[in-house]
Order: sequence, then C-alpha cells, then structure tokens
Amino acid sequence: MFADIKKGQLCDSISQNQELQIINFKQIVINDKEQISLLKDDNAKVRESLEKTKKVLAISKKVSFYGIPAALIVGFIVGSR
Repeated sequence: MFADIKKGQLCDSISQNQELQIINFKQIVINDKEQISLLKDDNAKVRESLEKTKKVLAISKKVSFYGIPAALIVGFIVGSR
C-alpha cells in the first residue's frame, strides 16, 4: 500500500514537472516570436540603409569616372592659356 502511495506521489511530481515544462516552453515560444519580429524589423531597416548606400556609391562612382578626367582636361585647358 505504501508503495502505491509512493508511486502516486512520484507520478504526481512527474506530471507537475511536465506541466511546468509545457508552460515554460510556451513562454519560450512567445519570446522567440517577439525576437523574430524585432529581428525582421531590424533586417528591413538594414536593407533600406543598404539600398541608400548602394545608390550613393553608384553616384560616387559615376562622379569619379567622369569627373576626374573632366577636371584634368579643364585643368590643362585653363593652364595652357
């Protein structure tokens, strides 16, 4: 009889532990979803910033490609006068 009571207590404690684990797991899932949402927002901001930087670099490349030779030519023309 005492063995049955001990088994019952053991089963009770196991089921309580499992219930706590389930509750903790649900909280972890909720926290993960919040972190995923925040990371998606941050990712979108970084992508937007990257696109702006790409545009600035493209403009800078064009200015360097056309501007430096043009400045040299104008410098030679002005210097030769």
